[in-house]
Amino acid sequence: MASPNRPRRGGFTLLEMMISLGVISILLASVFSIIHETFTFIGNVDADFGVQDEANQSFHRMTEILRKCGWSTLAGVDYPNVTNGGSELEFRVLRDLDGNGYPFNATTGALEFSPVVYRIRQDASGNLRVFNGAVPVWHISRNVDSIAFQTYIQDGSLQMKEIRTTIHTRKLDRRGVPVEFSLIGSINMRN
Repeated sequence: MASPNRPRRGGFTLLEMMISLGVISILLASVFSIIHETFTFIGNVDADFGVQDEANQSFHRMTEILRKCGWSTLAGVDYPNVTNGGSELEFRVLRDLDGNGYPFNATTGALEFSPVVYRIRQDASGNLRVFNGAVPVWHISRNVDSIAFQTYIQDGSLQMKEIRTTIHTRKLDRRGVPVEFSLIGSINMRN
């Protein structure tokens, strides 16, 4: 017969094991919840950063292109020319037409512009591009929801060399919720 004073052997009882497993399960559920919330937050921040970056890159690339143009007239049309309700901009760039190495006429001093008329507009996929006729020439950005151009002709408060640009970008985050950003800035041309 077993003695009541006999020391207990090492080990856990079933009740102690169940309590330990319950505590571990609660801790693991908390950790996984924190990890899930962190990844959701990072995904949302990534989508927010993405739309802001696309708008800024669009503006920067358009600035690089449009600073190389200026006011000019071809066949009775003044360029840059805002068309399609403000969503497109036609422009001409400076080119060395007489071969003197500079984009101005050596005898008259007049600026020389390419006879090609380029157009900044969105394509069917929402990409912002520069077109020569129907042919895309330069890619500017993607995820552009809308764009609007204004010159002093549309808004008399603008300077003659200034093109006001409003870019609205849009992207879906990981949950499918749209994230949007708008940027308004002015680009100053050479002349």
